[in-house]
Amino acid sequence: MWNNELRASARRAASRGLVACSLLIATGVWALVRYKSGQARAEGAIIFSALGVLGLWLIPRFLLRWSNPDASPAIVASSRIVTSNALVDAIDEDFEFDSTTTTVGWWRSVTLSDRWLLHRRTFGIDLVALDDLAWAYIRTVTNYNWWVPIGIDHSVVIRLLRGTDLEIPCRKQQADELIAEIRRRNDTAEFGYDPALEGVILEARKLAADRDAGP
Repeated sequence: MWNNELRASARRAASRGLVACSLLIATGVWALVRYKSGQARAEGAIIFSALGVLGLWLIPRFLLRWSNPDASPAIVASSRIVTSNALVDAIDEDFEFDSTTTTVGWWRSVTLSDRWLLHRRTFGIDLVALDDLAWAYIRTVTNYNWWVPIGIDHSVVIRLLRGTDLEIPCRKQQADELIAEIRRRNDTAEFGYDPALEGVILEARKLAADRDAGP
């Protein structure tokens, strides 16, 4: 289930990417047809060129990920973890035994097991081994318009010993629930923001890199 679900998630994200690319190209064509003369025509051509080139550049990437989900960056990155069929079977059992899924946005969700975190994004996926989790906290940003606060954004920041850090945008209640679920499954990581932990995490990353490099 796990390996199939991972590939299915990558394929779904690639499908949405292909739809988005098609919309980009269609918008560019519309701009070229809509503005038919003079300066407006030139502006339409510029819009068409920008959107069309972007769409054409992205389509082969999403096509590759759709036809071959193993080419998804998250799956490629996880290849250092998932190195054998036995381990894939163990991951499969891990998710079937006990996992929770939290919807954190439009076409976005997070599935957690005792050892893994799968973040499904609109156009991609992220895979994290909870053993690599060093620090998790809620990031809160107040948005301003002409110095007037107009809203607050929340996200869960996941700092890792290995690999790229992860930030998951969500509502405050979802952030609290996600942090609580991660803490339940990994009680050795640090939780809550503390500037003093920045240096600690950097040092822990260096030690992990030295261990991975070997003698």
